[in-house]
Amino acid sequence: MNNVSGLTLRGVKGVPVEVEVEITGGLFSISVVGLADTAVKEARERVRAALRAAGVNIRGRVSINLAPADVPKEGALLDLPIAVAMASASGYISVPAPSLFIGELALDGRLRGVRGAVPAAFFAKENNIELFIPADNAAEVSLVEGARAYAVEDLRELFAHLRGERRLEPIAARKIED
Repeated sequence: MNNVSGLTLRGVKGVPVEVEVEITGGLFSISVVGLADTAVKEARERVRAALRAAGVNIRGRVSINLAPADVPKEGALLDLPIAVAMASASGYISVPAPSLFIGELALDGRLRGVRGAVPAAFFAKENNIELFIPADNAAEVSLVEGARAYAVEDLRELFAHLRGERRLEPIAARKIED
């Protein structure tokens, strides 16, 4: 089972996207299938540069499937799950349990905030899975009581967490003040 999931938005509702990656021999190339819009297809370059900045060099042909295939995928919030799936497929990290990842990557591996963090938090809470989000989205996600979410600054920090080298602290829940 693939443990790397992302999210795409349909209005204000989050729709889960399973990210599958296969890496085979040959010249380097990345192909993305699964009704991806231009921003998602551009993720190939952002993800490759961000992975390299985090010390992960991917070689060979990379095939990325975004399932379900019949649901349109939009925006840059799939950058992070694609990077995690590629790092996992290359053996650099393992994702021990089903987890949800969202975030746009900068070329140096930093995570940029995205819209869709609150729907992602509700989805993660309803499905009892961990959520990894950009640190910029931590304040809004902290309002979703019961979500097990972690704020991430960059890929190196996330990979250290997933490899068991450093533990991220869960985002503390907070209430809206009157």
